[in-house]
Amino acid sequence: MNLSPRPSPPNEQVSSKRLHPIYQALDTHNYTKALKLTAPTSSSQVDWDIIRALRIHALERSGKVKESLVLLWELLVSNIVLPTDDKRDVKDVWSELYQKIVSLSDVEDVINNDKSRNGLDIQLMDAVQRLDVRAYTPIQLPTPSSNTATASSTQASASSKPAATKSKSKKGKSKSKKSTSSSTTPSTTSTTNINLPPITDETVLSTISVTLRTLNMSDTISYMYYIAVETLSSTDNGMKKEGKSREEMENYASVLEESVVVHLKAVCDCSSVTTTATDISDNSSSVSHERLVQCQLSKLEVALRLTKYYERMQSCKFCLCVFILGSYLFSIELIPFSVSIF
Repeated sequence: MNLSPRPSPPNEQVSSKRLHPIYQALDTHNYTKALKLTAPTSSSQVDWDIIRALRIHALERSGKVKESLVLLWELLVSNIVLPTDDKRDVKDVWSELYQKIVSLSDVEDVINNDKSRNGLDIQLMDAVQRLDVRAYTPIQLPTPSSNTATASSTQASASSKPAATKSKSKKGKSKSKKSTSSSTTPSTTSTTNINLPPITDETVLSTISVTLRTLNMSDTISYMYYIAVETLSSTDNGMKKEGKSREEMENYASVLEESVVVHLKAVCDCSSVTTTATDISDNSSSVSHERLVQCQLSKLEVALRLTKYYERMQSCKFCLCVFILGSYLFSIELIPFSVSIF
C-alpha cells in the first residue's frame, strides 16, 4: 500500500517563520492568539503535524477539551495505516481516547458529528441522552396539496418547457463545460481520504504528550509511542546507516529514549490503581458473588496493562541498546542521551 508522507515543513526557514509566533503566543499564555495562528488555512489543505499538535495544546489550555481530543483523533487515528497486524476496531485500539471523547460529548455533539471527515462514530452510553437525540430530529411538515398550488406548478412547468428547449439548442456547449467541471469535483474531495503512516516525529509526539499528560491518559501516550517505534523499526532506521540522514537517526534515538520513559511512567500509573477486591472477604454474606467477580476482573485488567506496558518498555530498551551498538560500529555521531535509564 502506497502511503503519503506526513505533512511537515519543507525547510527550517519556513518552519521557524511559521512556528515562532505560535510558540511565543503559547509561552505568554495567549491561547486566543495561538488558536488564530494555528487555524486551518483552507478546508482542502491539511496543515503540518506540528501545527495541529500545537493547536491541540492551545485548545486544551483554553478549556475546549473535547475539541482538542477530536482534533487529536483526526491526527492519530483518521486515515492512519498501522504497521501491526492488529485487526481490532480503532475504537478498541484507542479505547482510552475514544471513551474520553464520549464522556465529554452530549446530544448536540452526536447530531453535529461528521463521521465521514474524521471517522469518529460517537455512541452515547447514557439512555436518557439517547432518547434526547430524537428531540433534535427534524419534523417533516406536510406539503401543501391545494388546487391553487397544483395549478401554479403546472403553469410554471408549462411555461418553462419552451425556454428549456431553446437553452438546449443554443447553450449546448456551455452545458458540456459544466458537466466536465462537475466531474472534476470528486477528485478534490478524494484527496482528504489519503492513507498516512503513524506520526514518528519526536517533536510532534512530545507536544501531544504534554496535553495527554495533563488529562492523565497514559495508555494513549504508551500506544502512540509504541506505534511510532514499530514504524521506525520496520524501516531499519536504527540498524543501517545507508540512506539515512543524521536527522532521521537522531529522531529515532530520541523516540526510543522517550518511549522507555513513557512506558515506565505508564507502568507506575497503572500499578498505583487500587481495587476494592482486597477489602472484601469471601466469608461476608452481604457481598454478592457478582461483586467479587467484578473486583477480580478489575485486578486482572490492571495486571494485563502492567504486562503490556512492561513488555513495550523492555522492547524499547532492547532497540535502544541495538541502536547504540550499531552507532558505535558504524562510527555515527549522535546527540548525547542519558544512560541513566538503564
